Amino acid sequence: MFEWLAVSPEADYPEEAFVIERLLDAGLCLYHVRKPGWTLAQCESLLEQLPQWCRGRVVIHEHYSLVAEYMLAGCHMKDRLDAVELRSRWHAPSMSRSLHRISDLDTDMSGWNYGFLSPIFPSLTKVGYTAPWTLDQLQQALLQYAGASLYALGGVDAGNCAVCADLGFAGAVLHGALWLDDAPIKQFNEIKRTV
Repeated sequence: MFEWLAVSPEADYPEEAFVIERLLDAGLCLYHVRKPGWTLAQCESLLEQLPQWCRGRVVIHEHYSLVAEYMLAGCHMKDRLDAVELRSRWHAPSMSRSLHRISDLDTDMSGWNYGFLSPIFPSLTKVGYTAPWTLDQLQQALLQYAGASLYALGGVDAGNCAVCADLGFAGAVLHGALWLDDAPIKQFNEIKRTV
């Protein structure tokens, strides 16, 4: 079954806790809190606004100590050399990481629950950020891949998410398609109907 994940907007977002709860209630599997400029206290404030059932479906990209304290779903590690070291330090229920090159599919993914591969399509939020491969090259690489579940990230919207399913991704990660829209919950419902 194709799964839907979302990554938060980096900046403050009005009523974000309310939107998170509605997205999860509408069928979003996991919500990734990625707030690189936020302090620990800001992240705690957002988490405290969520009911426990929502917290159990939140993955955090910073301030990993919050995973145990708030019983979050897990940690997401950036695509950097110390990710393996960080994984061994933070024993979270779920561990995920970012991959940005087809050659990264050769990386040992044992111990990771899933990964994001990006960008699949031209980014909706980062001008000029496009995939360094063709869809044919990506499809060939994915046919040979046998590691942890992979989710498509980057430029995913209602017009192309069916391609992600056709390529064999476990699901898609929504970001710009949600947060550039004035009604992210409505937009999510429209997107998920396309697969």
